[in-house]
Amino acid sequence: MFTRLRRLSLAGQLLVALLAVVLVVLSGVGLVAYAQSEAQFSRIERSRMLTVAEDTATNGALRAGLSDGIRDSVLSAVAAHTQNTSNLDLALVALPDGEVLAGTDPTLRHRRLPIPDVVADPQRSWRGEVRIDGQGFQLASAPVMDLDGEVLGVVVTGVRQLSAADRMRGAMAYLPAYLGLAALTAMLGAWLVSRWIKRQTLGMEPGAIAGLAEHRKAILQGIADGVVALDTSGRVTLVNDPAKRLLDLPERCRGRSLEELGLGGRVREVLRGDRGDGAQVVVWAGHTVVMRRLPLLSGQTTIGSVTTVRDRTEALEMRRELSGYRSTANALRAQTHEFTNQLHTISGLLQIGEYDEVVRFVGAVQGHHESLDLQLRSAVRDSALASLLMAKTAVAAERKVRLVISAATHVGRLDPAASLDVGTVLGNLVDNAIEASSGRPEATVEVELTHTDDSLQLTVTDTGPGLADHQAEELFSYGYTSKEDPSARHGVGLALSRSICVDRGGSIEVVDTGHGARFTAVLAVQTAADRESVS
Repeated sequence: MFTRLRRLSLAGQLLVALLAVVLVVLSGVGLVAYAQSEAQFSRIERSRMLTVAEDTATNGALRAGLSDGIRDSVLSAVAAHTQNTSNLDLALVALPDGEVLAGTDPTLRHRRLPIPDVVADPQRSWRGEVRIDGQGFQLASAPVMDLDGEVLGVVVTGVRQLSAADRMRGAMAYLPAYLGLAALTAMLGAWLVSRWIKRQTLGMEPGAIAGLAEHRKAILQGIADGVVALDTSGRVTLVNDPAKRLLDLPERCRGRSLEELGLGGRVREVLRGDRGDGAQVVVWAGHTVVMRRLPLLSGQTTIGSVTTVRDRTEALEMRRELSGYRSTANALRAQTHEFTNQLHTISGLLQIGEYDEVVRFVGAVQGHHESLDLQLRSAVRDSALASLLMAKTAVAAERKVRLVISAATHVGRLDPAASLDVGTVLGNLVDNAIEASSGRPEATVEVELTHTDDSLQLTVTDTGPGLADHQAEELFSYGYTSKEDPSARHGVGLALSRSICVDRGGSIEVVDTGHGARFTAVLAVQTAADRESVS
């Protein structure tokens, strides 16, 4: 039956539902009306019977018949007249002791009244319901008194109590009209409601809406990226399984606010749009994710937002390694260029026979490299970082930028994993500083590394153009770049550096010095000795 109902159109389903509701309501109203009509019938008929009985009790012929002994003909005539004029079903005249002398029902003559209260106290009027020979009656009694106040007899009047079947048969005459009116009302209501609903659902039937919802759910669950939709009040209206996994959300999210779901910090800011729309790199629940928020519009009205969440943990790990390889390759290229220039100089001196000048030139080059190597090795005990700084010095020299290692620099030998992370952050910061300073007067980049027991602070200062107020935070956004070439693959290095710092329980920030920018990064690191002692 339910399958057949589903096959009906929306108007058909609403009609069936409304007819069922109307039938239930009519049945309830009928029961209430029946109970009320029965109570009203009893109350009205009892009062009428009492009035008729009292009026009959004052009849002079009745008094005379009871007092003079002229009973049968007179009393029977009075009872019959009372029944006919007052539309009664029963009229009786009885003695004070309850014996029936005359009445409209011959079978009751010479029988005692089946009303104990009247027999016990005939001087009082009475009304109520009594069953006589299996038939219910609404009865009333009144005493017949002479002029001296002596009770001569009792007058009893009554009407039959209608049964439930009799009442239903009476109501059946109006039932078809009621049902027809209800059916017409239900059909009109179903048609109006179905038209209104179809306007709200773009003319789609319930089956099509259910199919569309299931199709949408299947599509959302089939997307590898996470999807989170919010309404204008910031409550979740839609979320798929990948988003639950990446953001560590509970199974039931719909209708709950971000605070109730335990989402705070940068994730909440991105979802709410506090950081604007576009891509943002966020570290949350052990995942490095790229979140991209877009507003949802209905015409010109904003009805919410949708944010995609893409896992970039593995990609960033690979990019981190590639960044180190690329920095090494760039350094080797710069050193190759430098060595090529020096070899050309030596070759030229040899060709013109300046052998002594060759010796002096080679000695100067050797002294410069030994001095730089000694300075780095004494300040930076980690071989990987020292080599990186040595290579960056060559890169800076190629770009006509002077790379200075601060005298306060001191770094011990780091754990290999920490050395890789620090090298990635340092390489990215130095590369950005060299690029910002290149081409400017007295272009200089200063690097300072300060190593404490459990953390390492990197400070890179450049003599570039500095920063605008809005750039201080945007520089670390995924895809953001201040470089003029939009086709280049920029906007990743600083976002990656921030991700590494946050992963290691640290931070990274930038300030404008008035004649350049200063980047400060802090990472929690272990020395190689600490790692060996732990293991």
